[in-house]
Amino acid sequence: MEDDPGMSTAVAAIHTLLEFMNQNSAETLSELRENLKAVIEALTKAEGSVTSISSGCELFLRFITLASLDNPDFQECKRVLLERGQLYLKRAASARKRIAKLCDSFIKDGATILTHSRSRVVVEILKMATEQKKRLNVYITESSPDKSG
Repeated sequence: MEDDPGMSTAVAAIHTLLEFMNQNSAETLSELRENLKAVIEALTKAEGSVTSISSGCELFLRFITLASLDNPDFQECKRVLLERGQLYLKRAASARKRIAKLCDSFIKDGATILTHSRSRVVVEILKMATEQKKRLNVYITESSPDKSG
């Protein structure tokens, strides 16, 4: 996250899970899943954005294990899981720009926008609108206790 301040905590957690999967010495799918759950628990305790990390990691686990892994060779299963994990990460990392493109038609020139707190997605939407020379009035309410608005 230091290298990319725009990266969300959930995406950073998924990077961590993929790195963990690469280095983990589990010998069964069940053991790997339990180890991943332990890492997720540690991540949610270490970071302030517990909900986003927990939700992102749970979606990640569901995505990588969605299709059946019928191959009896665990190393092949692990390779497939890592491949799916990379795909999930790529989709998650590009979601902000895709959402901004979808919202473009809703942001009209001269619009007044009210948003609560800070949101990377909203910032991306506003950047896109300003690149298109749209004039906007933006009100951002302050959230407590972190005053992130």
